[in-house]
Formats: sequence, structure tokens, C-alpha cells
Amino acid sequence: VLADPVALQKYLDERRVFQSLFNAGTYVTGADGVAIASLPVDAQRIGVLYSDRDYIQIPLQQGSAAIGQPVMGRKVKAPIFGMSAPIRDAGNKVIGALAGVIDLSRASFLDSISQGKYGKTGDYFIVNAKHRVIVTSSDRSRLMEVLPPPGISPWIDRFMQGYEG
Repeated sequence: VLADPVALQKYLDERRVFQSLFNAGTYVTGADGVAIASLPVDAQRIGVLYSDRDYIQIPLQQGSAAIGQPVMGRKVKAPIFGMSAPIRDAGNKVIGALAGVIDLSRASFLDSISQGKYGKTGDYFIVNAKHRVIVTSSDRSRLMEVLPPPGISPWIDRFMQGYEG
């Protein structure tokens, strides 16, 4: 199906479950990272090169699923992050990637996690520890906040290393 953009677009159209999970849409790239099918179609992703995005690089180069760091979207024009998986041929060679995009400025499945409060004043955070960035939080003002570099806050350093106390 990957070799036939019309059939591929139809395939995506028939799987609307993606739209319920990814509020900024889904798309498929070829092995070169160029989008060849997209939902919604009006997002105008087809023909756009995404191989510079970490969530596309990882499945294409390493053959594994990926969750990308938050960035400003090219087409969405809002803070986004992508999730993706490699597409393989019958010989197990990676020939493309399937990506879903979350617009962090709009309601998404992440809200069920981040909208809660801890006690009267505490907030929940989803953090990309590798890049030290707050992906989303119940305190919306902290969306995409870059945390201080190592050595500035011992508490944040411990948290980034996995401490959950």
C-alpha cells in the first residue's frame, strides 16, 4: 500500500481511531521521511520532509517506535509532539513510518493525566527527562517549559534520574 499514495490515503481514512488519539492528525512517510499520506488532509503535510524530527528519525534509522520531544509544529503552528512506529516490508526492512501528532494547546488524551491536582496546590507534570522539558502539566503555564540544566537544582536532577519520592 505504501507504493500507492491513493490507496494509502484511503487506508488512513478508514482508520479514524487515529483521529481520536492524535488531535493534530496522523501521517505516513516513506523511507526518506517525506509525508505521503495524511489525516486530516487539510493539514497539508503531503510532500513535507519530516526526517529532521526525532520521532521520525528513530523509526526510520533505528527501526523502533518513538515519542518525540515537544517542538513548535510546522503546519499546526502550536506546541506539538509526535509518536511514531516504523513500517516494514515483508523482508522486515524499514520502508516508512506512521506518525501521530498531539497539539499540546488543545484537549487530548493527555488531559486525563495532567488535569488533576495533587492536594490543594500541587500539579501533575509529564516530563521528557532526556531533554529536560515539561511536555504538559495541570499548570498550563508550564507547557514546554525547559527545566534548568544539571547542577542548578538537586531536586530536579534527582527527579530526572528517576526519583519519584
